[in-house]
Amino acid sequence: MGADVPVNFIVSCGKLMSDINSIDLRGIVSSVIINTFETMLDMRIEAIESEATLSWPRFVSQVGVAGSSVIGNICINLDMKGASMIAGAMLGAEEDELEISEIDDVVGELSNIAGGSIKSSLCDDGFICRLSIPSVTYGSDFKFDTVGFDRGERLWFKCQELVFFVEIFIKAT
Repeated sequence: MGADVPVNFIVSCGKLMSDINSIDLRGIVSSVIINTFETMLDMRIEAIESEATLSWPRFVSQVGVAGSSVIGNICINLDMKGASMIAGAMLGAEEDELEISEIDDVVGELSNIAGGSIKSSLCDDGFICRLSIPSVTYGSDFKFDTVGFDRGERLWFKCQELVFFVEIFIKAT
């Protein structure tokens, strides 16, 4: 910023770039995901420290956050078995009776709700931002580009045989 920019203008635009590292992303994501699953699906999940393996094909539901001081992506990664289990729980249906489009819709809604709560936490921490609509990718052997973000976290969760991970990538702007 130039020397002629008033200090109160810098503060009013949101947090400074260095503050992005002070956010407890792991705590925010863990709390939001656990609460979302308990509230929406009546499923008791727990965060786990060790990484697991997800089989292909896979669902990845992504929502973005963007504002004057932060941009980022929140991705929920589920294999077919996990996504079917969640969709069955939400829709009150047998897992093997679900269409891919129904599973896709539920996974998108899950990321929308969890992403909204994460966005609210970022806003509470002074990173004012908005949430994009969810985008769900289903298939095998694909990757998302995460280059250029200041921070990234991957958290694993487990509930009975369901294992999945959530990633969050953010960057101060």
